Amino acid sequence: GDDEAAASAAAEFVRAHRQALEGDLVSARLHRWIDLVFGYRQRGPAAVASLNVFYHLTYEGAVDLDAIADPQLRRATEAQIQYFGQTPRQLFTLPHPQRKPAGEVARPAFWPMADIHGPVIGAEPEPDRPAPREPSPEPARPARPGLP
Repeated sequence: GDDEAAASAAAEFVRAHRQALEGDLVSARLHRWIDLVFGYRQRGPAAVASLNVFYHLTYEGAVDLDAIADPQLRRATEAQIQYFGQTPRQLFTLPHPQRKPAGEVARPAFWPMADIHGPVIGAEPEPDRPAPREPSPEPARPARPGLP
């Protein structure tokens, strides 16, 4: 009924967006977004050049609320911070490396899916695609004297 249709639509929505987000187009540009949000283009001349400058109170450490003695000014500053939100903490000061396309990335031998857009383990297999296999357990290593 309606629940099945909604579940199917939700699953298709997730599949399509996952495919888009994990595709080569997004992968080729993801480092630029990281630079803007968390990286070297978040503050300073690189942020100005990238048109990535926000209201000054949104930046971490821009104001010491405890140092504002005037209660009205403190409430107004807190209200501005709440209204404008906060810029994430800057994590990187150098350009983030570009992600390699999926076809250039070596997958571990235990990779359980046929490809990054394939079915989830335990899901019903598509008619033209075999079901993914569970990864094999790692064989036990023989104990070596003096080593953990």
